[in-house]
Amino acid sequence: MHIRHSPGCLGGAAFETMEQTHEGRFRPHLEGRQLSESESLSGAMGDRLINYTFFQEAYFVNDLDASIERWNDLFGAGPFRKSPHHQTDRFHYRGTDQEADVSYAFGYLGEIMIQFIVQHDDTPSIYRDMFAAGEEGFHHVAILVHDFEAEYQRLLDKGFVDACRLYADGVDAAYFDTRSVNGCFTEIHGDPPRILGRFAELKRAHELWRPGDSIYLEN
Repeated sequence: MHIRHSPGCLGGAAFETMEQTHEGRFRPHLEGRQLSESESLSGAMGDRLINYTFFQEAYFVNDLDASIERWNDLFGAGPFRKSPHHQTDRFHYRGTDQEADVSYAFGYLGEIMIQFIVQHDDTPSIYRDMFAAGEEGFHHVAILVHDFEAEYQRLLDKGFVDACRLYADGVDAAYFDTRSVNGCFTEIHGDPPRILGRFAELKRAHELWRPGDSIYLEN
């Protein structure tokens, strides 16, 4: 079960079970009645991200290739797809248009996506907010959200700072400074079908990977 819950009342009906949708999310049944997608993803569930689980852990590193090799050797993570000098269509960092030069690598370890990030300059960023040049460490968790604007507003309403928001490759993403809660940033990431398909391909490559195979995937 991906979502912890306890018996209670919700709209006058007892919270009974959770059903997985065809998109992999979960929504509740209430005394035999299934909530609609709009009910389940809006106010009916309160102000928590209760329908979502972490799909990604992200680490800030000094060297993408060295990190990929170490994680593959130790944990069997990967294969990884690299995104050098990532470009966005729209971007802001703490109310400015400053955009750092960063490269990414993405791969799976079991059910969780692993992301590595390298920053190539000293431009102020969500990464420099936590790590000086030469430092490494855990940076953020990420959640896939179906109604991006609703979840974005929900976190703003909770008082968290929108440290960075971007639009790239047809999908929205935003990074909230939640260090007061979990010691790191929290990313919300849109879930258009095309993106989910890419993630599924990456996960399938991980499931099929065997020692001796390449630890890299072509872009």
